[in-house]
Amino acid sequence: MASINPPYSTWAKAYHAPQPPRFEPPTVKKESFLFKLAILIGLSYLVWDQKISITFAVASPKEKGITEYFSLLGSLVNIQKGKQLLTEAQRVQYLDYADRFAPVAKAEMRKFGIPASISLAHALVISNGGESPAAQQACNPFHLICHQTNCPEDHCLQLPVGEKVLQFPTAWTGYRAFSKKIQRTDDFQMLLHQQNLTEWALQLQKHFQPNNPSYAEELIALINQLQLRKFDQEEEENN
Repeated sequence: MASINPPYSTWAKAYHAPQPPRFEPPTVKKESFLFKLAILIGLSYLVWDQKISITFAVASPKEKGITEYFSLLGSLVNIQKGKQLLTEAQRVQYLDYADRFAPVAKAEMRKFGIPASISLAHALVISNGGESPAAQQACNPFHLICHQTNCPEDHCLQLPVGEKVLQFPTAWTGYRAFSKKIQRTDDFQMLLHQQNLTEWALQLQKHFQPNNPSYAEELIALINQLQLRKFDQEEEENN
C-alpha cells in the first residue's frame, strides 16, 4: 500500500528549512564606559589639584620674527604637564623665597608690567630657590651675565664654571636689572602688562634658556605647583 504521507511532506520541508538569523541588539560594553568615566574623573581631579594645567594661548601678530615664535604660537592649545618638580623640602624652601621676594616682584610688576609670578618662577628655577652662587654671593638670582672684559671692582663675580655674572648690592637691584633687560628686549614689548603666562614662559626660554626645550613647561608647572598666580592677582586687585 502506498504511503499516505511522503517522507518529505510539505510540513517537514518547512520545519527543516534553514531559518534566517535572529536579530540581536548590540550589547553595550559597560567596562569601556566605566573606564572612560574613570579617566574623566581622574583628569578632573588632577586639574582641580593643579597637577595638570590647561592653558589657552593665542599669539599676537608681530611685524617680524613670526617664525621665531617656535611654531607653537598662532591659535594653539598648550597643555602643560604639572610635573612634580620639587621634593617637599624644596617646596618649603621655594615658598619661603617666593614669600620673601613677592613684594619686590609685585613692585616690578607695577612699574614694568612683568607678572610677579613669572619673575619669581624664573628666579626660583635659575637660582635653585635662591641657593646658587650667583644669588648668594652676587645678589643675582637671574644669573645675568657680564660681557665686559675689563670690569671695575665689585662689578661682576667669576663663577667656578668660567662664567662672569653681574654683581649687585642687593637682591632688589638684581630684580631691577632683570626688569630693565626685559624692557629693552623687543620680543617682550607686546607682553608687558599682559597675563599670558605661556607666552612669557616661551620668550624666557628663548632668551635665557635656549638649550633647554622644556624650560617654558617647567616654569608654568612651578607657577601652578606653588600657586604663584596669587601674587599677580593681589597686585591687580590693588590697582
